[in-house]
Amino acid sequence: MDAVGIWVTAFGTAALLVWVTMLLVERRLKRDLKLFTWLLGGLALAVLVTHHGWRLPEAFTGERVHVWNQYHYYLGSKYFPEVGYFDLYAATLAADDDFLAAGGDPARSWGHIERSRDMRTYEIRSRQEIVGDWDRSAFTPERLAELGADSRFIRAITPDTKARRMLTDLGYNPAPPWVLLGRPIASLVEQGGPLYPLITASDVLMAALVILALLWGFGPRVAFIATIWLHVAPMNLGRMSGTFFNYDWLAASVIALACWQRGRPALAGVALSWGAMTRVFPGLLALPVVIRTAWDLLVKRRRPEPRRIAFTIAFCAACTVLLVASHGTGRGLKTWPEWKEKITHHSATHATTGKARVGLGRLVRHQPAHGRILRGASRSPDFEPRAKRRKLVCITLGMALLLAAIWRRPDHEAMLAMLFAGWMLTVSSRYYASIWLLLFTLPRRSASGVLTATALLGMLVTFHLVEKEDGRYMLLNWEAALMFTGLCVCWLLAGRRREATDETPAD
Repeated sequence: MDAVGIWVTAFGTAALLVWVTMLLVERRLKRDLKLFTWLLGGLALAVLVTHHGWRLPEAFTGERVHVWNQYHYYLGSKYFPEVGYFDLYAATLAADDDFLAAGGDPARSWGHIERSRDMRTYEIRSRQEIVGDWDRSAFTPERLAELGADSRFIRAITPDTKARRMLTDLGYNPAPPWVLLGRPIASLVEQGGPLYPLITASDVLMAALVILALLWGFGPRVAFIATIWLHVAPMNLGRMSGTFFNYDWLAASVIALACWQRGRPALAGVALSWGAMTRVFPGLLALPVVIRTAWDLLVKRRRPEPRRIAFTIAFCAACTVLLVASHGTGRGLKTWPEWKEKITHHSATHATTGKARVGLGRLVRHQPAHGRILRGASRSPDFEPRAKRRKLVCITLGMALLLAAIWRRPDHEAMLAMLFAGWMLTVSSRYYASIWLLLFTLPRRSASGVLTATALLGMLVTFHLVEKEDGRYMLLNWEAALMFTGLCVCWLLAGRRREATDETPAD
């Protein structure tokens, strides 16, 4: 086991032991003990120092740069009017060809890149084909040279092998409203300049907002255990510093749930609209409240609860504003159709091309080898149709279970249940599973709260017990399937009786 595996497993095990001991002792004593709050707080601090210690100073000075993220998000947003969702790789290589033709230093170039991904077809093609088929007319010579200079800043700090893989990645994919944030900041901030820490430390700010929102909305215990999980979870290692608003959607989602908990439904709707419109799947959390509001108005012919009305109006209005504003990001009316075309290719490819993927689609496409469920095998020609049938059956059964389980659950629990729907309906990059931290906000002494917290902490304990990365994420997906299924079963067994509300007292 490598050093990362050791500390992840150690902290995960410690957190699980403290959490389980706390539940058992306090249940027996029938009161909360501040000792456990301080233990969890100390673990959270230790995790933050271990994960981020040396990176934070470098993030705040602009020296810590997550090159993969910066290349796609910084360049993709800054040059969005010209490259859109399809042409970043072609424009990078074309600008590099111009640089080399003008006598530029090959050591600073992308000259070793011989193949790249065609972002319209997702095929890997030769450099000559990618550049030859690209239309330069969207760029002025000066603007293309500027892109070349920006791309060489990234190239200078990227190893050759990683640079090759970077230009075969699945590309820049956030929905158009994210450009409303990314483009003005990237246009204002020069790479390596005095304001560059605004970008390299942007996700440090998002992580801080997550902690503060959890403290405000749910109290210290939830904040501490969720912080431990978020920063120990292997899918987040190394991604929270040096990146460019990689976790804005997570901060928005956590703030939204905290606002809902504290009786600020309109603010909750506005906050969640950002996650919904920039990454789509967080919008699933809004569905129970929006649907229940519409049901009361249109079917029951009665006035919905005031907070449901406030949330629904604010959420829908904010989404509309972001939708309209996103057409002013440089692509006009082509913006959303281009994103839809891009994300369709992305979704079809995502489940099979990478090992570190989270979602039912990745699980059903896994073919065990030699009877070992965590080891993959080559697929036969008829495998994909069978995988699609498996997925359809699993989604049908899963959604039926989910709907039955949340039919009479409180709004907060119904919103969290949508995390199960997100796992079933999407295949996402590993760090999007960070949103599962919201499950720690379930009442901690309820069956559902005990189950989900134990399952999430158990993921940390078991992750590095598997040798290969694809096996690790297969195990993670199996654990998620069992966790979400168990959550629904807990609610079904509760029937119409609501679980006792467990408001976390101030410690």
